[in-house]
Amino acid sequence: TGFKLDTRATPHMHGSTFGGTQSIPNATWTKVVFINHSGNTSGLVQVSGGTQIMIKGTYLINFRVGFSAVTAAGSYVQCRLTYGNIGESAPCISGTGASMTAEINAVLHEIPRGQIIDYEVYQNSGGPLTLLNIQNQYSVTEIS
Repeated sequence: TGFKLDTRATPHMHGSTFGGTQSIPNATWTKVVFINHSGNTSGLVQVSGGTQIMIKGTYLINFRVGFSAVTAAGSYVQCRLTYGNIGESAPCISGTGASMTAEINAVLHEIPRGQIIDYEVYQNSGGPLTLLNIQNQYSVTEIS
């Protein structure tokens, strides 16, 4: 077990929101909708309302989101992965500025075939914020 060195044979998947927009309401965990998906090698996943794992195994998952124009003092953003009854959350990222990002990297062990993984984000700026197209992405890689 462990990392597979030949990435051409390693089942993996990548997605982004590039080309779309999504508004995230204030103080509500909201599912991020990805519209572009690529690299679905070996039939690893199905994409329909989330990422559905089609091969039982252990996975490395990266999820990143970015917001523009966060101006309210005391604002923070956070992202999480949810699957089954489990949620893996990243630390809160606080601050203000022209842009703000949050990211989570997680190793999910023995994910069963058919499990759906959702990508969610939270922000508390006092109003809705729009996700930055180019910074919202996920990747799923089988590691054993």
